[in-house]
Amino acid sequence: TLQNIKRDCYLFFDNIRDLTVRGDKRIYMLAVLAPQISYFNSLRIKKVLNAVSTKIKTQEPWDPKEVWDLIVMILTRPVF
Repeated sequence: TLQNIKRDCYLFFDNIRDLTVRGDKRIYMLAVLAPQISYFNSLRIKKVLNAVSTKIKTQEPWDPKEVWDLIVMILTRPVF
């Protein structure tokens, strides 16, 4: 929870191998901010961001709008 802006957040950290930086890995973060994120929604968001991370690592193209639409669907539809 980000209290100063009154939003829940889901942060996904990962790294990609990069021999040009110290430690041979470059760390990156993907984030979702919303008024409310339930535990069950966070599990679904994790799957989406993990798939995006895999595409980033393999340098496959991915569409941020498509990911955005999927996350909005997760957050606005009932879990059950």
